[in-house]
Amino acid sequence: MFPLASSPPGLRTVSLIQEQGLHLLDFPFFREQPEYAALGYEVSAFLDLAIGMLFLVAALLRQQDDVERVNDDLKLEMEERKNIERLSREREALFEK
Repeated sequence: MFPLASSPPGLRTVSLIQEQGLHLLDFPFFREQPEYAALGYEVSAFLDLAIGMLFLVAALLRQQDDVERVNDDLKLEMEERKNIERLSREREALFEK
């Protein structure tokens, strides 16, 4: 029913920017008809708000991916350090004998 509802935020943002562009392009045709001015301002305000919110969502999702990647790197580094500590304890035990 709403194909943009299941699409990623980047695609939604691009489509809203295209809709905003089309809305701005129709201004010269409706300039002479003041009864459409209020509707035009409402549409423009809604599209500006939606585009801004989707930019924020896209930034948050990108930041979430970065945090997950850093978390995975830290887990690997911790495992590597544990292995190095275990090996150093084993070598230390060999030298103590």
